Amino acid sequence: MMLQGHTYKTFKTTTGMLECRETCLADDRCQSFNVVMGIAICELNNRNKEARPEDFVKDENRYYMAKDSNRGNSTCKYKRSEEHTSELQS
Repeated sequence: MMLQGHTYKTFKTTTGMLECRETCLADDRCQSFNVVMGIAICELNNRNKEARPEDFVKDENRYYMAKDSNRGNSTCKYKRSEEHTSELQS
């Protein structure tokens, strides 16, 4: 699953999801991110699936995560999409 059409920054990572997560946490514009699996590409998004559910689409090559909706929380937690979690369990 991925959020399409809201990517404002794309970069190659060396540590995969951890680097992508940390970069998103450090950027106020970032509301969610996609990780392109296999080639370690990070896509930072300026929206999340709750704001744009019509843009949340199936993509077997990407993994989506969003910042906690409580943006004032300095301990920002990430939440995985429920759809991706279901796919992992099947």
